[in-house]
Amino acid sequence: MATPLKAPPFGRDTSATDQVRYGVVVSGAKLVVESILRLLRTPKGTLLDDRFWGYALAERLGAEFSQRDTDVVAVELEAEIAKDDRVDGVTVTAIFSKVGTSARLKIVIDVDLVAGGSFSMVLAYQDLTIEVLDIDFGGAS
Repeated sequence: MATPLKAPPFGRDTSATDQVRYGVVVSGAKLVVESILRLLRTPKGTLLDDRFWGYALAERLGAEFSQRDTDVVAVELEAEIAKDDRVDGVTVTAIFSKVGTSARLKIVIDVDLVAGGSFSMVLAYQDLTIEVLDIDFGGAS
């Protein structure tokens, strides 16, 4: 269960998930959430200042994937998120299902933050698209 943050020292930045939202500034746990969402959409090696950052889920899985792929993604994604200095601990659970003929992945990401507090996010991946289903800040913002 998510718990509130204590004075998050993460700074502030312009909100940017799918696109830059000029004038919209995020901080605290929301900044870490947005970083995870960008991680899932950024191919490794494309950032000039960090060639090791990124985990493009669509490139990793494609449109057709199996339960075995899902298990591997959970482990790899957990390791990628754990590299973030703001993250004290992370657990990723990936649940595979079929919707008609399409493979679907539900991803639950539980994050404990170095500054105290935690959050949980639930994502869906299907047909090369990542959808945010829920984010629980536990009263933190």
